[in-house]
Amino acid sequence: GMDTPIGPRRFEHTSAVYDGDIYIFGGASHDKTYLDDLYVMRAADGFANDETFTYSKTITLTPSMAVEMPVTITVEVNTKELVDAGRMGDKCLDIIFAAPAHSKGLEYWMDPTPGCKSEATIFYVNVPAGVLTSGEPVEITMNYGNPLIQENMYVNPKSVLAFYESFEDPEAAAPWRAVEACTLEDRKSVV
Repeated sequence: GMDTPIGPRRFEHTSAVYDGDIYIFGGASHDKTYLDDLYVMRAADGFANDETFTYSKTITLTPSMAVEMPVTITVEVNTKELVDAGRMGDKCLDIIFAAPAHSKGLEYWMDPTPGCKSEATIFYVNVPAGVLTSGEPVEITMNYGNPLIQENMYVNPKSVLAFYESFEDPEAAAPWRAVEACTLEDRKSVV
C-alpha cells in the first residue's frame, strides 16, 4: 500500500477516544480555513501522546484457507527508504501493526538480520485468532512515524516466535550452560 499521511496539521479540532481508537474531527488549518474531515487512528490504546503516528500503510493478507488460530506472518518493509526520508525513527521502534476488530496493536518482532535501515527489513507479526477466519483477504495496517517513541510494548519475540533465545539478554541466556569440551581420545574403550 501507499504511505498515507494522517491529515493536515490543525487546531481548534474536536477529538475523542472510543474503544481504543482516537477520532479527530474538523478544526482549522494553519491559514484558518475550517476543516470538516474526520480521521481515526485505530489501536491507539487510549494514549494521545507518544503512540500517535504520522503515516499509515495498508497491508493486504490473502490466506490460502480460513485459519481459526493465531498465526505469525512475515512482512517485508523498506525501512531504509522510510528512515532516510525522515518518516521513521532510526531504530524502527515507531511502528504499530493493527488488525480490524482488534482493539490493541499486534505483537511483532523485527529480525535483527538485516534489521532496521534495510531495503528488506523483516517483521514477524502475530495475527490473533479470529482475524483470518473467513479465508478472504484481510487488511491490516502498519502505522509509523513518531520520533518520541523510544520503546515499543508490542515488540515481543517470545510471543511471536515458537522458539526464541536472546543471547544478548542475560535473563534469557540463563538456561544455557557451557559444556566441557571433549575429544575422541577422552573416550575409554569398552570391550
